[in-house]
Amino acid sequence: MLALWSKNAAGREIVMMRRHLIFSVAGLAFFLAVSHRSAPIIAADQIMREFAITSTVFGYLVATYFFIYAAMQVPSGVLADYLGPRATVTAGTVLAGFGSVLLGQSGNLQELFLSRFLIGLGCSVIFISTLRLVACWYSAREFATLSGVITIIGSLGAMAATYPLARLVERCGWRVSFELIGLGSFFVAVLSWLLIRNRPLEADLSSGGTSSGEAATAGMRISRALKLTLANRYTWPPFFAMMLTFGPTAAFTGVISMPYLMQVHALPREQAASILLALTAGSTISAPLVGYLSDKVLKKRKSPYLVLSALYFCTWLVFLLWGGSKPPREALYGLLFVLGFSSNSIVLAWSCAKEVNHPAVTGIATGTVNGGGMMGVAFLQPLSGHLLDRGWQGTLQNGVPLYPLSAFRTVFSLFALAAALGLLAAAFIKETCANNIYHKITTHRQEII
Repeated sequence: MLALWSKNAAGREIVMMRRHLIFSVAGLAFFLAVSHRSAPIIAADQIMREFAITSTVFGYLVATYFFIYAAMQVPSGVLADYLGPRATVTAGTVLAGFGSVLLGQSGNLQELFLSRFLIGLGCSVIFISTLRLVACWYSAREFATLSGVITIIGSLGAMAATYPLARLVERCGWRVSFELIGLGSFFVAVLSWLLIRNRPLEADLSSGGTSSGEAATAGMRISRALKLTLANRYTWPPFFAMMLTFGPTAAFTGVISMPYLMQVHALPREQAASILLALTAGSTISAPLVGYLSDKVLKKRKSPYLVLSALYFCTWLVFLLWGGSKPPREALYGLLFVLGFSSNSIVLAWSCAKEVNHPAVTGIATGTVNGGGMMGVAFLQPLSGHLLDRGWQGTLQNGVPLYPLSAFRTVFSLFALAAALGLLAAAFIKETCANNIYHKITTHRQEII
C-alpha cells in the first residue's frame, strides 16, 4: 500500500476520512457521466418524432458519445497520470454540463450531435481519473473491489436514467429534463474542484507519501509511458474482452431495449423502464461481489472473468432462441438480471490491465482497456440501429417506426456472436493473482531473449 499512513491513530483516521470523501465526490461525477450516457433512450420516440429521424440516425446520435469517449480513453489516462484527477474531473464535468444544456435547447440535428459530442468529451475523462484516485489513495488489494464500487455508482447512474428520468420526461418534457441534468453537472464540478486532491501530499497529509507508481510517473516521458502500455501484448486480451461484453450490453440499453420492450412486448414507457431496472439491479449486486471475491477470496482475475463471460454468452443465447427472441414477459426480469450480473466481468478488466503494466502508467493502462469497451459501444449502437432499420417493413406507430420481431432477432444474433468472441478473448487474459506482475513479465521476456 502507498505509504500514506501516519504513525498515530488520529493521522490514520484523517487519511481514511479524506480518501473516502474524495472517492465519493469523484463517484458522484461518474454517476452523472453514466446518466448522461444512458439518458437519450428514455426519450427516444419523442426525439425521433420531433426531428424526424430513423433508428439508424438515432443510433449514431447516441453513439456520438461513445465515439469521442473511446477516442479519449488513452488521452484520459495521460491526463489522469500527468495533469491529475482534480483538474480533469472538474473540467470534464463542466463540459458535460454545457453539452446537456445544449441538448435540451437544440433546434436542429446538428446541435443535437454537437451536444452529444460535448457530453461524451466531458464524461470521457471522469472514470479513468477516478481509477487513478483509487490507485493513489488505496492499496493494490482494494483496487478490484473499489472498481466494483465504481461500477455500482455507474449502475445507479444508469438506474437514474431509466424509471426516474422517464417520470421526469413525462412531467417536464425531455428538453427541461436534460437542462436540469446539465445544471446538476455544474454543481458537481464545483464540488470536485473544492474537495478532490490528487494525492495525500496535496491534502496536507505531510506524514504521507506517494505510491511508487505515482512517483515514477513524474520522471517518465509520456511517449515512453504510451510505448510501455501499447506495446505490451498482455494489455490487449482484456481490451477485446471488455469491448465484446460492454459493447452489446450498452447497445441493448442505449438503442434496442425500449423499442423492444414497448413494441414487441407492448409495454408502456414507464413499465418498460421499470423492467430495465432488473438489468441494473443485477449489475449493481455483482459489481462489488466480483471485485471482492477476486481481491480477497479467490485472489484470481482470469478464472472469474471466464465464468462470467460464459454466463453472459449463454444469456444472449437464451434471448435469441427462447420464443423466437420473445421470451415470456414474466421471464424478462430474470433474464435481464442475469445479463446485468454476468456483464460485470468487466469489473476485472481494469485490474487485468493495471497489473500487467508498469505501476507508473495506471491511468494509461486502464484508459486503454476502457477504450475497448467504448469502441464496442460506438460500433454496435449504430450497427444495431441499422439492422433494425433494414428489418423495418414500413409500418409506423404515432410517427415512429414499428419494427418486427425478426429485426430484433437479427440484433440479438449479433450480440450473441460478440459475446462468444468476448469469451474467447477472456481465455487469453494473463492471470496476475491480484498482484502487479509487470516486472516478472519483463524479466521473463529478457531471460528468453
